[in-house]
Amino acid sequence: MGIKDLPIVLLLLGTSLDWTGSELNCQQFKTGKFTLTEREKAGTYIVERDLSFQTETDVARGVTIRFKVTWINDCTYQLNLVEGQDETMNSYRGKTLTIRILETYPDGYKFEVRMEGSDYRLVEVLKRMK
Repeated sequence: MGIKDLPIVLLLLGTSLDWTGSELNCQQFKTGKFTLTEREKAGTYIVERDLSFQTETDVARGVTIRFKVTWINDCTYQLNLVEGQDETMNSYRGKTLTIRILETYPDGYKFEVRMEGSDYRLVEVLKRMK
């Protein structure tokens, strides 16, 4: 490996370390059942994810939406709407949501979500259900 390979090595290291320099443990969150309490909308959601799909259920309204999951790397994945009849889902149709795990904890993770073609950005915490 020569000096010209250094930027690639640094990029690879950077994608597996969080801002504090500690290693992220994203692998454990690729599948499972989680809760999300949105600060912005004060809503609570149950999130269930396997390697192919993510289903989100609004606890208060009983509305369920389903996304196709595509993992880009260990700590970044994309969601594309598959099913969701709620009017709020119209803004997600045909657009990709990119989720980047920022920090990991024993019981969950902090993430950032961005929507393709928009300035939309949200940072929230997902917690694993016991």
